[in-house]
Amino acid sequence: MKKNENTTVGKYLKSMSPERRKKFEQTYKEHLISEMLIAAMHNDDVSVRELAKRADVSPAIVQALRSGTKKNITIKTISKIMKPFGFSVALVKDDLVLPFESTEKADININVPAIKKKKTIMPKRNTSSNAVSIQAKKRK
Repeated sequence: MKKNENTTVGKYLKSMSPERRKKFEQTYKEHLISEMLIAAMHNDDVSVRELAKRADVSPAIVQALRSGTKKNITIKTISKIMKPFGFSVALVKDDLVLPFESTEKADININVPAIKKKKTIMPKRNTSSNAVSIQAKKRK
């Protein structure tokens, strides 16, 4: 999480010890999915049981994810839970987006978009961070 150091949050993060900041970053990331799910359920007025039925998962899984107590979740499960709201799960690195689709025949299907040939085939690597992030992307 990068924040402008001139903001209140930025100053607060800068004042933290490295150990405390690492713990804060981890907790923040864990609650992002929970907050996104709560907001989507509220916006669409969907109950835990109704979402579980639409996503074909147990209501206990939806509730645990919603409350932030679910620590391990598969990409397939999060994809199934967010799909009724129009979200898809994708791996994103620079300009490359690899969306996941849950199918009945296979657990995960990765759709690799055609890459137009320029000077380089793959996007340039950012030397400061080679991490691949998982993000939910709202379908249009």
